[in-house]
Amino acid sequence: MKNAPPICVALSGGADSMAAALLLAESGQRVVGIHFSTGFEPQDGARPSLAAEALGIPLVCVDLSPAFRGQVILRFARAYARGETPNPCMACNRRIKFAALAAEAREQGAAALATGHYARLEQTPSGPALYKGADKTRDQSYFLALVRRRDLSFARFPLARHTKDQVRELTGTTRPFWSAWESPCPGKGTSWTRRETSWAGTRESTATPWGSAGVWAARTPGPGTCAPWKGRATGCSWAGRRTCMLPAWPCGT
Repeated sequence: MKNAPPICVALSGGADSMAAALLLAESGQRVVGIHFSTGFEPQDGARPSLAAEALGIPLVCVDLSPAFRGQVILRFARAYARGETPNPCMACNRRIKFAALAAEAREQGAAALATGHYARLEQTPSGPALYKGADKTRDQSYFLALVRRRDLSFARFPLARHTKDQVRELTGTTRPFWSAWESPCPGKGTSWTRRETSWAGTRESTATPWGSAGVWAARTPGPGTCAPWKGRATGCSWAGRRTCMLPAWPCGT
C-alpha cells in the first residue's frame, strides 16, 4: 500500500497507541504518527518522539492547547462550579481528538485517524455504530459515546479485538531487553556506555555507577528512555561484573 493515503495514529507514546500503530503497519498500511499538545504535558515531552522512532514512522506534532483549554478545561471548570459532574475525557474525544485532531489528520492527507481505544466500530445502514471492545475489563466505548457519527466514520480502532495482555505482549512489555556495558567495569565515579536492545531496536546511553561502600547497581531506565521491557541487565560492582533483573518502566497504561 505504498501509494495509498496514510492512516494517522494519535500517538501519545503509551503502549496502547504504539500497539495500534504497530498493528496497522504490520497489516501493510502506511502509518503516520500524530501527536497533539494540550499545554499540560511534562516538560520533557519526549515519549511520542521516542515511540515514533522505535516504530520507524514519521511523527507530526500539532499544538491544540488553545482549543483544549477552551473546549475541555474551561467547560469542565464551569460545569464543576455549577455542581455538575463533568467528564473531560468524553469532551476531549468529541471536541478535540475526533474533531480538531481529525481535521489535522485530513490536512496530512490521511484516510483515517486511528487511536488506541479499546472499542469497536461496526458498519450499519445508518452509518458506523459504536460497540464494546473484546477486552470487557478495558472497554472505553463509554468515553467515545459523545463522538458524532460523522466523525466516527473517519475513526479506526485497531485494538477492537485485542485484550490488554495481548497489547502488552505485542509492544514487548513482557519481552526481555538486554543491557550490556561496552567497556570493562570502570572506576568509581566514571561513566560507561550502555547498549540496550529490544524488539524496537538498539539504543545506546551513558550510565554512571551509584551506591555506597563501593557497591554499584544497574539503574532502571528513566523518563525519556522509555524502555518498558523487563529483563536482565549486566552491572558492575567492586567484585566485577554481575547480572540483575530490571523492573519494567511503564511507557503507558
